[in-house]
Amino acid sequence: MLLDIRGGAGRAALTRLAGAGVPVVARINPGSRLAIADRSLPGFGAGPLSAVQILESLKGCAGR
Repeated sequence: MLLDIRGGAGRAALTRLAGAGVPVVARINPGSRLAIADRSLPGFGAGPLSAVQILESLKGCAGR
């Protein structure tokens, strides 16, 4: 499924899809701030981080 979601509806749509167990891959602005919800990932509990910061922290997790 491909959705073009712009504006304020994006977060609500992604939340509903994730809540329904639908796997989601989203393209977002690199400066978007997100909170990590998975306790096993680096940055969990650190509060909102930019998408770039999250990706940088995950580089070392590849192949685990």
